[in-house]
Amino acid sequence: IMFKKLFCFSCILLILGITSTSFAAVDLVAYYGMEEGSGTIVADSIGGHNGTTNGTPTWVAGPDGFGTALRFVGATAGVECGTFDPAVDGKVSIACWAYFEPDGGQYQGFICKNEPGQTFMLEVGGTDGSLYWNSGGTDDYGLMTLTAGQWVHVAIVHDNASATTQIYANGELQRTSAATWAENSPNAAVRFGATGSTYNIFNGAIDEVYFFSSLLT
Repeated sequence: IMFKKLFCFSCILLILGITSTSFAAVDLVAYYGMEEGSGTIVADSIGGHNGTTNGTPTWVAGPDGFGTALRFVGATAGVECGTFDPAVDGKVSIACWAYFEPDGGQYQGFICKNEPGQTFMLEVGGTDGSLYWNSGGTDDYGLMTLTAGQWVHVAIVHDNASATTQIYANGELQRTSAATWAENSPNAAVRFGATGSTYNIFNGAIDEVYFFSSLLT
Protein backbone atom coordinates (compact mmCIF):
# COMPACT_ATOMS: atom_id res chain seq x y z
CA ILE A 1 0.00 0.00 0.00
CA MET A 2 2.80 2.42 0.90
CA PHE A 3 4.57 1.71 -2.40
CA LYS A 4 1.33 2.35 -4.26
CA LYS A 5 0.82 5.70 -2.52
CA LEU A 6 4.41 6.77 -3.25
CA PHE A 7 3.99 5.72 -6.88
CA CYS A 8 0.77 7.75 -7.19
CA PHE A 9 2.43 10.77 -5.57
CA SER A 10 5.31 10.47 -8.06
CA CYS A 11 2.80 10.48 -10.91
CA ILE A 12 1.30 13.75 -9.63
CA LEU A 13 4.76 15.31 -9.46
CA LEU A 14 5.41 14.24 -13.04
CA ILE A 15 2.06 15.70 -14.15
CA LEU A 16 3.05 19.00 -12.58
CA GLY A 17 6.49 18.97 -14.20
CA ILE A 18 8.55 18.41 -11.06
CA THR A 19 11.75 16.43 -11.63
CA SER A 20 13.24 16.56 -8.12
CA THR A 21 12.63 13.63 -5.77
CA SER A 22 12.95 15.88 -2.72
CA PHE A 23 9.81 17.29 -1.07
CA ALA A 24 11.89 20.22 0.20
CA ALA A 25 13.04 21.05 -3.32
CA VAL A 26 9.47 21.73 -4.41
CA ASP A 27 8.49 23.48 -1.15
CA LEU A 28 5.63 21.17 -0.21
CA VAL A 29 3.93 22.90 2.73
CA ALA A 30 0.94 20.63 3.36
CA TYR A 31 -0.51 17.39 1.98
CA TYR A 32 -3.94 15.95 2.79
CA GLY A 33 -4.18 12.41 1.43
CA MET A 34 -7.55 11.75 3.13
CA GLU A 35 -6.78 8.12 3.76
CA GLU A 36 -8.43 8.07 7.19
CA GLY A 37 -11.72 6.81 5.76
CA SER A 38 -13.62 7.77 8.92
CA GLY A 39 -13.64 10.25 11.76
CA THR A 40 -13.26 14.02 11.83
CA ILE A 41 -9.47 14.48 11.50
CA VAL A 42 -7.81 14.93 8.09
CA ALA A 43 -4.06 14.63 8.61
CA ASP A 44 -1.43 16.80 6.97
CA SER A 45 1.46 14.36 6.65
CA ILE A 46 3.99 17.06 5.69
CA GLY A 47 3.51 20.18 7.83
CA GLY A 48 1.34 18.94 10.68
CA HIS A 49 -1.49 21.36 9.81
CA ASN A 50 -4.16 18.75 10.47
CA GLY A 51 -7.67 19.54 9.32
CA THR A 52 -10.97 19.03 11.11
CA THR A 53 -14.19 18.13 9.32
CA ASN A 54 -17.33 19.99 10.31
CA GLY A 55 -20.91 19.57 9.19
CA THR A 56 -20.62 15.82 8.48
CA PRO A 57 -19.05 15.45 5.05
CA THR A 58 -18.94 11.75 4.12
CA TRP A 59 -16.00 9.46 3.31
CA VAL A 60 -16.21 7.99 -0.19
CA ALA A 61 -13.93 6.28 -2.71
CA GLY A 62 -11.47 8.64 -4.38
CA PRO A 63 -9.93 8.41 -7.85
CA ASP A 64 -8.61 4.98 -8.81
CA GLY A 65 -5.51 4.20 -6.77
CA PHE A 66 -6.00 7.01 -4.25
CA GLY A 67 -8.04 5.37 -1.50
CA THR A 68 -10.71 7.49 0.15
CA ALA A 69 -11.90 11.07 -0.40
CA LEU A 70 -14.36 13.46 1.24
CA ARG A 71 -17.76 14.25 -0.27
CA PHE A 72 -19.37 17.47 0.90
CA VAL A 73 -22.87 17.11 -0.56
CA GLY A 74 -25.41 17.75 2.22
CA ALA A 75 -22.77 18.95 4.68
CA THR A 76 -22.93 22.34 6.36
CA ALA A 77 -19.18 22.97 6.45
CA GLY A 78 -15.91 21.77 4.95
CA VAL A 79 -12.46 20.97 6.34
CA GLU A 80 -10.68 23.66 8.38
CA CYS A 81 -6.88 23.32 8.46
CA GLY A 82 -5.76 26.22 10.66
CA THR A 83 -4.27 29.58 9.81
CA PHE A 84 -0.94 28.58 8.24
CA ASP A 85 0.26 30.51 5.19
CA PRO A 86 0.75 28.21 2.17
CA ALA A 87 2.48 30.99 0.19
CA VAL A 88 5.92 32.60 0.36
CA ASP A 89 6.26 36.09 -1.13
CA GLY A 90 2.86 35.66 -2.76
CA LYS A 91 3.86 32.45 -4.54
CA VAL A 92 1.73 29.34 -4.10
CA SER A 93 0.74 26.23 -6.05
CA ILE A 94 -2.36 24.24 -5.10
CA ALA A 95 -3.32 20.84 -6.47
CA CYS A 96 -6.12 18.35 -5.82
CA TRP A 97 -8.60 15.95 -7.37
CA ALA A 98 -12.20 17.17 -7.67
CA TYR A 99 -15.47 15.38 -8.44
CA PHE A 100 -18.22 17.90 -9.26
CA GLU A 101 -21.96 17.22 -8.95
CA PRO A 102 -24.16 19.99 -10.41
CA ASP A 103 -26.90 21.26 -8.12
CA GLY A 104 -28.00 24.60 -9.60
CA GLY A 105 -26.57 26.64 -6.74
CA GLN A 106 -23.92 29.34 -6.84
CA TYR A 107 -20.77 30.28 -4.95
CA GLN A 108 -19.64 26.83 -3.87
CA GLY A 109 -16.45 26.91 -1.83
CA PHE A 110 -13.57 24.87 -3.22
CA ILE A 111 -10.24 25.85 -1.61
CA CYS A 112 -9.52 29.08 0.25
CA LYS A 113 -7.73 31.02 2.96
CA ASN A 114 -10.70 32.93 4.31
CA GLU A 115 -12.54 34.03 7.44
CA PRO A 116 -11.70 36.07 9.41
CA GLY A 117 -10.36 38.32 6.68
CA GLN A 118 -9.54 36.92 3.27
CA THR A 119 -6.46 36.06 1.28
CA PHE A 120 -7.97 34.08 -1.59
CA MET A 121 -11.01 31.99 -2.45
CA LEU A 122 -11.35 29.45 -5.23
CA GLU A 123 -15.05 28.81 -5.79
CA VAL A 124 -17.19 26.82 -8.21
CA GLY A 125 -20.37 27.73 -10.06
CA GLY A 126 -23.02 25.18 -9.14
CA THR A 127 -24.70 24.96 -12.54
CA ASP A 128 -21.73 24.61 -14.89
CA GLY A 129 -18.73 23.74 -12.72
CA SER A 130 -16.79 26.87 -13.67
CA LEU A 131 -13.89 27.60 -11.32
CA TYR A 132 -13.38 31.20 -10.31
CA TRP A 133 -11.10 33.31 -8.13
CA ASN A 134 -12.77 35.65 -5.66
CA SER A 135 -10.39 37.51 -3.41
CA GLY A 136 -11.17 41.21 -3.12
CA GLY A 137 -8.17 41.73 -5.39
CA THR A 138 -8.40 41.07 -9.12
CA ASP A 139 -11.22 38.53 -9.40
CA ASP A 140 -11.59 36.26 -12.42
CA TYR A 141 -14.31 33.91 -13.58
CA GLY A 142 -14.21 30.90 -15.84
CA LEU A 143 -10.67 29.81 -14.96
CA MET A 144 -11.63 26.31 -16.10
CA THR A 145 -14.66 24.04 -16.00
CA LEU A 146 -14.93 20.93 -13.85
CA THR A 147 -16.46 18.06 -15.81
CA ALA A 148 -19.53 16.80 -13.96
CA GLY A 149 -19.44 13.22 -12.73
CA GLN A 150 -15.69 12.72 -13.32
CA TRP A 151 -12.58 13.03 -11.21
CA VAL A 152 -10.50 15.92 -12.56
CA HIS A 153 -7.00 16.83 -11.40
CA VAL A 154 -6.85 20.60 -10.79
CA ALA A 155 -3.70 22.68 -10.27
CA ILE A 156 -3.47 26.44 -9.63
CA VAL A 157 -0.07 28.15 -9.86
CA HIS A 158 -0.28 31.69 -8.48
CA ASP A 159 2.27 34.52 -8.35
CA ASN A 160 0.62 37.47 -6.65
CA ALA A 161 3.52 39.85 -7.28
CA SER A 162 3.40 39.44 -11.05
CA ALA A 163 -0.41 39.03 -11.16
CA THR A 164 -0.10 35.69 -12.94
CA THR A 165 -2.28 32.67 -12.22
CA GLN A 166 -2.03 29.52 -14.33
CA ILE A 167 -4.74 26.86 -14.26
CA TYR A 168 -4.23 23.21 -15.19
CA ALA A 169 -6.73 20.37 -15.65
CA ASN A 170 -5.32 16.84 -15.77
CA GLY A 171 -1.88 18.32 -16.36
CA GLU A 172 -2.92 20.47 -19.33
CA LEU A 173 -2.73 24.28 -19.14
CA GLN A 174 -6.23 25.74 -19.47
CA ARG A 175 -5.44 29.44 -19.35
CA THR A 176 -3.33 32.15 -17.69
CA SER A 177 -5.23 34.68 -15.60
CA ALA A 178 -4.37 38.00 -13.94
CA ALA A 179 -6.18 37.00 -10.72
CA THR A 180 -4.61 38.32 -7.51
CA TRP A 181 -5.41 38.70 -3.82
CA ALA A 182 -5.73 42.13 -2.26
CA GLU A 183 -3.94 41.32 0.98
CA ASN A 184 -2.68 38.38 2.99
CA SER A 185 -4.84 37.81 6.07
CA PRO A 186 -2.69 35.83 8.53
CA ASN A 187 -5.65 34.96 10.79
CA ALA A 188 -7.76 33.54 7.97
CA ALA A 189 -8.22 29.77 7.97
CA VAL A 190 -7.15 27.48 5.16
CA ARG A 191 -10.21 25.48 4.11
CA PHE A 192 -11.37 23.12 1.42
CA GLY A 193 -14.89 21.94 0.62
CA ALA A 194 -16.40 25.25 1.74
CA THR A 195 -15.76 29.00 1.60
CA GLY A 196 -16.51 29.67 5.27
CA SER A 197 -17.18 27.87 8.51
CA THR A 198 -20.87 27.30 7.75
CA TYR A 199 -21.62 28.32 4.15
CA ASN A 200 -20.92 27.87 0.43
CA ILE A 201 -20.40 24.11 0.49
CA PHE A 202 -18.85 22.32 -2.50
CA ASN A 203 -21.34 20.02 -4.20
CA GLY A 204 -19.01 17.12 -4.83
CA ALA A 205 -15.89 15.40 -3.50
CA ILE A 206 -12.24 16.41 -3.06
CA ASP A 207 -9.12 14.27 -2.63
CA GLU A 208 -5.31 14.58 -2.42
CA VAL A 209 -4.93 18.28 -1.59
CA TYR A 210 -1.42 19.76 -1.91
CA PHE A 211 -0.06 23.23 -1.05
CA PHE A 212 3.36 24.30 -2.35
CA SER A 213 5.01 27.63 -1.48
CA SER A 214 6.61 27.91 -4.92
CA LEU A 215 5.59 28.13 -8.56
CA LEU A 216 5.34 24.73 -10.25
CA THR A 217 5.70 24.41 -14.01
